[in-house]
Amino acid sequence: MRFVFTAPRFHTNQRYAFKALLDAGHEVTVLALRRGQSEAYDVLSPRVLGCSRVFDILRRLACVLPRVSWSDIGGVPPIPTFWLELRRLRPCAVVVRNPSSGYGRMAMLAARLTGNSLILYNQLPRHREVSLPRRVMQAILLRLTGAAWFTPVLGDSEKHPMTGLAPRYVPFVMEPQIAPDERRWFADGCVNILHVGKFQPRKNHRMFLEAVAALSPRYEIRATIVGECSTPTHLAELEAVTQLRARLGLEDIVEVETNVPHLQMNERYAGHDLFVLASRNEPAAVSHLEAMAHGLPVICSDANGTSCYVRHGENGYVFRSGDVDDLAACIERAIEDRGLLAEMGRRSYELVLTEHAPARYVNALVEMAGRSALTLPSPTVGEGREGGLRRNDGADAPRVAVFVASLRGGGAERAMLDIARGLSDRGLAVDLVLVKAVGEYLDLVPPSIRVIDLDSSRAIRSFPQFARYLRRERPSVLISTMPEVNVVAIAARALLARDTALIARRTNTYTMQLKYSGFKTRLTLRLERQLLRIADAIVKNSQEAADDLARTAPRLAPLTRVIRNPVVWPYIVEKAAEPIAHPWLNDSSLQVVLAAGRLAPQKDHATLLRAFANVVLKSRPAARLVILGEGSQRSELCRLAEELDVAECVDFPGFVMNPFAYMSKASVFALTSLYEGSPNVLVQAMACGTPVVSTDCHSGPREILQGGALGRLVLVGDWRALGEAILQTLENPVQSACLIDGTKEYSAENSVQQYFGLLTKLLESKARM
Repeated sequence: MRFVFTAPRFHTNQRYAFKALLDAGHEVTVLALRRGQSEAYDVLSPRVLGCSRVFDILRRLACVLPRVSWSDIGGVPPIPTFWLELRRLRPCAVVVRNPSSGYGRMAMLAARLTGNSLILYNQLPRHREVSLPRRVMQAILLRLTGAAWFTPVLGDSEKHPMTGLAPRYVPFVMEPQIAPDERRWFADGCVNILHVGKFQPRKNHRMFLEAVAALSPRYEIRATIVGECSTPTHLAELEAVTQLRARLGLEDIVEVETNVPHLQMNERYAGHDLFVLASRNEPAAVSHLEAMAHGLPVICSDANGTSCYVRHGENGYVFRSGDVDDLAACIERAIEDRGLLAEMGRRSYELVLTEHAPARYVNALVEMAGRSALTLPSPTVGEGREGGLRRNDGADAPRVAVFVASLRGGGAERAMLDIARGLSDRGLAVDLVLVKAVGEYLDLVPPSIRVIDLDSSRAIRSFPQFARYLRRERPSVLISTMPEVNVVAIAARALLARDTALIARRTNTYTMQLKYSGFKTRLTLRLERQLLRIADAIVKNSQEAADDLARTAPRLAPLTRVIRNPVVWPYIVEKAAEPIAHPWLNDSSLQVVLAAGRLAPQKDHATLLRAFANVVLKSRPAARLVILGEGSQRSELCRLAEELDVAECVDFPGFVMNPFAYMSKASVFALTSLYEGSPNVLVQAMACGTPVVSTDCHSGPREILQGGALGRLVLVGDWRALGEAILQTLENPVQSACLIDGTKEYSAENSVQQYFGLLTKLLESKARM
């Protein structure tokens, strides 16, 4: 596809976006009014149109004409020149930056008159307060132009939930630069801090200096300030920064650099250990994302629109804009533990790989251009191995749609991705249909699988988009999971694609999920139960969960099959052997209790904290507790650890891409859930040879641990029994060979083969009808 981007100037923060499109085989042209001082043209050079003479005259008059904005009249190129360029290029889509400007309005009109697809791009938050008149005007504009609309700024979804029209959130794209394991940390024994921004007061270079001055007496730190200085205003601010540096006595600690070419910034990122962006009124910055790509933890202000790229406490911190004390406190938290600092850098790098991958941006723009992600290259064709679903040239290959909410770091999401991968490996054409194409696992999707992004905030709201997909593609088989997604899948299939075989996968135990859920979720569960009877098959991941559903809804029993989750893959052994930077797991004198799962009420990590504090730590002072995962209860669990006086012995590293490396090095793995379907992490820990303990919750752990033969089982919520079980396991662990042997039933090969067999049976049944 050919894209034309229109903007007042070539913005370097879009360099990686242009490169992503070019690398994917698309053509890109930028029509700009002017060049900037510090732009990088190594990937693409803009076509500079200049400003229209007529509008240049009007711009000069703007200072004397009342109520006339320079931005409304001064940024317009010669209309004939622009028109001829658009006709010559014949783009598939015109991407208009700042559509409310004069240039933007002219570009929109020209794109419509020449019949091009139109995409609007600005840096307004997706979640923001919008007045009713403005919403009406936006709706009219989008209706008249037929334009798509996107932004790299997420905004505050809790303060401003979605109420209707809003731009699509497509974060800045970034290429990984330096893996954390390849970095050289703490040159000259110091923590080296980098601060970047033009020499303008709003960039807060001086506030950064004050924060450094407050910390330098107590920490070995050095800092570098890099900024553009190309105008008298910049020069005045540079002088003020230099004078303040001298007054604070930081001349030996802080270095100031000006006008560093963008292509040389990689050296600056590589030579530092922490990145700080203290600016205020920053619509959308990309420099902290560049730092993340170099494996750096980052600190930025909450006035930065793209502060959403920073996971507070995981890969950096977000401080209150203009608050020098809060900035200093965040820097201190980052630098006081160098091991944690390096681990936060690793998390930054992982976020770049998952949330800012080039393929995500390219897929989004192709889809918005009117040719959805379905036009991406077809999956690789291979010789099928099984008779009923043989795939030779791809023409007669059944298409399988795997429908899931997202690819965030949960067990159900990972299982669905692994099912999709396994079916694709067997030669089937697989679509991974996502309510929202976000999540840590997104970058793990192989090229043979097409990703269909419905771009909706909830499964139920994605019904129109999913219905269009189902009507257009008519997949042979649809596999869905999770209650709300199942409801959408069953309803859409019943209305639009009755020839499609439907497999509804249920993970958690129905009665326990109903017991612990809120009112809205209970309604969804009951609706799902009613609709499941028109599915072709229902898959449960444990026998106990299947029996529970049969007792609750006997009519569903004939449809229900038990297929274990595809948990144990051959790569686990390799991943388990990888090194990690966590100091406790690299210290042979410590015994580490490990847990993994969402920080949510269902996982009941509070019981684990109490067991660790009141039983384990008292008997084993060298014990430590690490809980992997993210969720709504993080702050509550951190407070509980402080109340129990074990905060120094407990760590919450957040989500990690390779939990197997943690599992293999832990002394014992603990699962404390209130309920489950079949807990993947328990099987994965066993596959790593790690002794396990678990609550005897409904359902899964008793089956996995063979009634307690492979690991101790305790009552749900009983922290005393849990603590004793952990101590007994540390004292007398089950042999690793026995644990690994006990996971064979959960191998990916076994699970995917059973799904494949079920698909074959359903398709043969449909063919006979």
